[in-house]
Amino acid sequence: MLKPLKRDKENCYITLDIETDNGQLLDIATYDGDQVYFFSSWDEFLIFIRAKAIEDKRYRKVIAHNGGSFDYISLAEYLEKETDYKFEVIMSQSKIVILYLFFEEVKISFFDSYNVLANSLHNLSNIFEIKHKKIEIEYDKNNMLKFKEENQDLYYEYLKYDVISLFEICKEFEKKLNINFFPVTIASLSLYLYRRHFLDRSLFSPRKKVDDFISQSYAGGRVEVFRQGKHEQVFVYDINSMYPFVMKNFEYPIGTPVKVYNYKPDYIGIYHIRYEQTNYNIPAIFWEKSKENGLEFIYSGEGYYFTPEIEIALKYGVKIEFIEGYIWKNKAKLFSDFVDFYYSIRKDNKNNAMGYICKLILNSLYGKFAQKERKSVLVRLKPDELKKLLDKKIPVTPYKGDLYEVVYPQAITHRIIQLSALTTSYARAYLAELIMKYKDNIIYVDTDSLHLNCEITENIGQELGQLKLEKSGPGTYLGRKQYMIGDNIRFKGVKVFDNLANKKLVNENDFEMLDKGGQKLIFISYFPKLKSVLKDGRKAAKIYKMPKLLVKGKYFTHYNGSA
Repeated sequence: MLKPLKRDKENCYITLDIETDNGQLLDIATYDGDQVYFFSSWDEFLIFIRAKAIEDKRYRKVIAHNGGSFDYISLAEYLEKETDYKFEVIMSQSKIVILYLFFEEVKISFFDSYNVLANSLHNLSNIFEIKHKKIEIEYDKNNMLKFKEENQDLYYEYLKYDVISLFEICKEFEKKLNINFFPVTIASLSLYLYRRHFLDRSLFSPRKKVDDFISQSYAGGRVEVFRQGKHEQVFVYDINSMYPFVMKNFEYPIGTPVKVYNYKPDYIGIYHIRYEQTNYNIPAIFWEKSKENGLEFIYSGEGYYFTPEIEIALKYGVKIEFIEGYIWKNKAKLFSDFVDFYYSIRKDNKNNAMGYICKLILNSLYGKFAQKERKSVLVRLKPDELKKLLDKKIPVTPYKGDLYEVVYPQAITHRIIQLSALTTSYARAYLAELIMKYKDNIIYVDTDSLHLNCEITENIGQELGQLKLEKSGPGTYLGRKQYMIGDNIRFKGVKVFDNLANKKLVNENDFEMLDKGGQKLIFISYFPKLKSVLKDGRKAAKIYKMPKLLVKGKYFTHYNGSA
């Protein structure tokens, strides 16, 4: 059960940054709001922070920007080799969310500010207009040892400004929101703000059986190519704040669901159905999940769907057999006040920090209600501890030596899966209506955007749910998330410009060649993740190259616009 919050949170912290060169740790810097400290090794830093944290609460929480994918990988590599240290890593896939370090006297938590503010430190320095902005240097950032040796004063000034700028950004973030803590993730902050200021009732989580039923309907946005190849002119329209729009304008179920075996159009419901769409002159409405291709929209099949998509299907003559379902007899606009509050602030602060923050908050709440009830932890285990977990049938994966990844069951009081699943259903239904309206001109869609071969004038504006012209120009579409408009390139799984290698990986000529059925092998620079370092023996903070073969996307859309 999710209840309103009555008390404010509060915490304090220090910031951290490291400098490396080809996998070699050069220096560590921390800032506590008063003073910057430098260390030449993790051992030196840990001795210092242990002593400090006993007396000073600020040192019990450490924040590094992108620490979960970089700084803390280096720390974990060190801790794995130094067996006297007790630590745990909370992971999401291969990324560190939180690293806990346990001493006899105190526990120290390492957080990643990138999970809250997913932008570069340079951009955040400008967005928040802080005093000590990140210093930009002309040196090759992949050769920091040379930089340190040739200009030591500037090197330490550069590192100093990194930790001070991050601290100032975090504090400015708190100030803008009138809070006294820096959150773990932007989604957790959104939930906190919603519960603290807008939730006026208790919301109930469904039983496990119902949760499993609803979970089969939870899916992301519609991404689909309708007309592959070249187009002389493309107009890209974004739906303004799609998810906040549906959260503000539509009702959500409250209370306990009731089992039904036929359709109840007067209530919000989720149904297990079989369907057949005989009209092939319009795009398919229902979808199925594919491990290879994500959501595929098909004309006949079986699945689990919420009322919004079912209503669209019935409107366009889809034949539906209702097998079973659940309905909620009560409903309310649960998020209208939340969206109104933060969206009005965002509109008044379009080009500053407050607008940026509100955009993040508005787009992060709905997914938090679908948080999985399990916790992935990397931890050292003694033989008897390992045996106890295995006896309890708790999933355990060996990492290295006495390190194991353990997936613990975790009760999540805010897991109310119908709120997340219904939000994405509303969004797909809204997009489906736009697809039907412009079916003769549709080239491509991606969650909250329409790519058309004509310019439109209807429903254009800056309000929630309205359309705005984002870009236009000649376009080439190879597949899902593989397209080029003018000289703007998008290719799934590839950063078109490799910052670590300082070069462009995909260009206009490549698109011409790929569109004709060719292939291109590229090498993507990357720093290894935690698993690669601890399990596969790669070196933390060292740049590696990953090969990727670029090919034209598989074209599987049934509707081809030829009606």
